[in-house]
Amino acid sequence: GEAGVTVTLVPLAPGSGTGEGLAVRAELTGAAPPGVAFLWALGGGDGKRGNRNGDIGAEREPVTRFFQVGPRAFDGNSVKASGDGFVFTGKGGTLVGTFGAGTRVSAAPAAAWNDPAKLAAAGSGPIAAGISDLRAGQPVYAVIEMAGPNPTASDVSAAQARTLFEAAEKHRDAVANRVVVDTPDPCINAAAAALNVAADA
Repeated sequence: GEAGVTVTLVPLAPGSGTGEGLAVRAELTGAAPPGVAFLWALGGGDGKRGNRNGDIGAEREPVTRFFQVGPRAFDGNSVKASGDGFVFTGKGGTLVGTFGAGTRVSAAPAAAWNDPAKLAAAGSGPIAAGISDLRAGQPVYAVIEMAGPNPTASDVSAAQARTLFEAAEKHRDAVANRVVVDTPDPCINAAAAALNVAADA
């Protein structure tokens, strides 16, 4: 049968004891053979924000091209990877990340950005990368957050990643449903929830 990987990202909930950032869940769906892995990478922190922080239509070229990762995007970036976490420093600031059990985190060279095989090989460089083993009914959780100066690692443990994701999802759901619109048009109904979340950002 068909199989896939669903990745859900939600902003960390206020008051959760973390900084600004994201909670992530990757889960296997459908009938998949054993040995499936999820390969992820983070890099290209060139600090480019655009005219209006990436607002659509505000740049001199399409947003997908304006923010596309190029060879110079990795200049000045650095990564410290260890076990299930990393510290990524770019021109826009520093991010710390923690992944749950079953993930191997490493650094990779800039030339590996479009090469999955090279990303999967542990090494050194300006890209944080990792492989998460995926099994049916066993999602992988992660937390990525902004950090202060000179962090050595994330304060979030691998065991806390799931708890923080669930808290973030609960907060998102509460915000999305503060104002409920019931019309014959499902698109308008969904737009109200989206506007609630946007206004809370």
